Amino acid sequence: MRLQTEGEESAGATDGDYQRESAEKDREYDSTAAALEGKRELNAEETARLE
Repeated sequence: MRLQTEGEESAGATDGDYQRESAEKDREYDSTAAALEGKRELNAEETARLE
C-alpha cells in the first residue's frame, strides 16, 4: 500500500510540474507572438541583400 501511495503522490507532483511548465510555455508563446505582431519575413530579394 505504501508504494501505491508514493506512486500516486509522485504522479500528482509530476502532473503539477507539467501543468506549471505548460502554462509557462503558453505565456512565452503569447509573449513572442505579441513581439512579432506586425512584422513579416524577409522576401528573397531582401535576404539576398543581407548575404
